[in-house]
Amino acid sequence: FKRGRPYQVLDGEGHYIENYLSVKGSSFPSGHTWSGFKQAIGLSLIFPERGSEIFSRALQFGESRVIMGAHFPTDTIASRVGSYFALAQLLADDRITATLVDLAKTTRSEIANACQDSGNACRASQPGTPLYISNSIGYYGKKEVTE
Repeated sequence: FKRGRPYQVLDGEGHYIENYLSVKGSSFPSGHTWSGFKQAIGLSLIFPERGSEIFSRALQFGESRVIMGAHFPTDTIASRVGSYFALAQLLADDRITATLVDLAKTTRSEIANACQDSGNACRASQPGTPLYISNSIGYYGKKEVTE
């Protein structure tokens, strides 16, 4: 914690500056990435059939923090691991799990009803319609479309 951000501790050529350990910052873990994964986890619990695409977006979001120089890759990886750990702790409680299942069912039902009322508004939720912007997710790997 309190680690300097890349733009604070690296020179223009990507090398660590002298005494870089003395630079205090807020790089580790990435709060934005943590938030992105927290949202992805919630959405994937409601729409597990779209989980791969939802998590692909979360990975892209975290990677954007690295590309812009706000974080090191380990900052975003720590946020992802922390989010998964928090989810595991929630799901370890049967009452919380049952509540999440009930909320997911209710949410899916409400969305299905809304889609029947306005067909075009739900085109993006149809199977086979990709939710991602790009099939490349950088240093995390690659997302391929399956049809």
